Amino acid sequence: MHYHEFHIKIKLSYCLVCLLSLFSAHSNAQSSYDGEALQKIINTQCASNGGEISLPARVIHIRSSLRIACAVRISGMGWQEQPTQQNLKGTWFSIDETSEPAIRFLQGSKGASLENVAFIEPQQKTELLIKQDWKPIPMPPVLSLEQVRGRTYLHNIYMHNVDQGIKSISGGRTTIEGLYGQFFRNAIHVDGEEDITRISDIHVWPYASNINSIIIYQQEHLNAIEMGRVDGAFLDNIFVFGAKNGILLFGKPESPTATGVEIGKLECDSTAHCLRVEAFGATLQISEMRQFGQRGISDGVPLTDADAISITGQVSIMAGQIEARMIDKSVISFENKNYCSNVRVGNIFADFKKSKSLEHSIFSQVPCGRNNARNEFLVANRPAILTQGD
Repeated sequence: MHYHEFHIKIKLSYCLVCLLSLFSAHSNAQSSYDGEALQKIINTQCASNGGEISLPARVIHIRSSLRIACAVRISGMGWQEQPTQQNLKGTWFSIDETSEPAIRFLQGSKGASLENVAFIEPQQKTELLIKQDWKPIPMPPVLSLEQVRGRTYLHNIYMHNVDQGIKSISGGRTTIEGLYGQFFRNAIHVDGEEDITRISDIHVWPYASNINSIIIYQQEHLNAIEMGRVDGAFLDNIFVFGAKNGILLFGKPESPTATGVEIGKLECDSTAHCLRVEAFGATLQISEMRQFGQRGISDGVPLTDADAISITGQVSIMAGQIEARMIDKSVISFENKNYCSNVRVGNIFADFKKSKSLEHSIFSQVPCGRNNARNEFLVANRPAILTQGD
């Protein structure tokens, strides 16, 4: 073994031993020392121009925000999905901090990474006996990227029942690869991303609870992925179950917007709008979209006005194929009176058999722009349509 390799192994082992000893020295679950111990390790590594931190398989209690300001790599021992709160297997962060994100990647942290860890917010109550007017406890994002302006790598992360997942403001070349969990407000929020952002293998699913009142809340409030200003973002293998919007592009007419967005495979279930565009001047391409607009989880009725794509802003879309089932009135809804959009689709399959509306259409629109212009909608092949009589 070369000296350099040996030195790295010793350094990694030392970090793990340090971490374990600090945790054991402050093992009282009622204290905040878990987070403080880890912050000391991070600070030590940053003082040495970065390094690697291996987290043990245990619960790490966070009562104050962890700050990362250098290129440090933090990795855990993995996680088990759908745990009980009393039996969290793998590396878990239990979040009691309610005013700031649990972990903050700050300016100077470009090149940092976090992987193979899980998060839980114990305040969120998702028991079987639950009120019909259920609401989550408002919480900050679990992870935040603030003016990093460079690459941050987030990989194989599980969030059991959290209000907000990852928020990146001017993150830069953010890569989110493998995010799994149940979210109540959003899973990912990105804005000010002036370089290629990559988001893949996202699974938004009722891991913690599929109680009807919780799913209904999500269908009224949850935007799984929110995107403001992004330049050339790549998204692929996105699955959203139980949400208002699968992907939301937001912004005002005068705001920078999402441009050059490329979506590979996007699938939504029990979601009102698989894609909703509230931004202006957005441009995107979609290879495959599959939408099930079902109310609740299995009641067999579409959500009111459920569609595959809803446009209240202005956008140019090129899509390969769209499959839309359990939708209400139309596959694509153009709803902006002041700005015109254009959508081009290769193939469309639409299933209106469960629709509550007596009128169905591939697309619906209102007059737009000046002189009552019309939105442009083109489809390459004749759509396949199922109605209640089929």
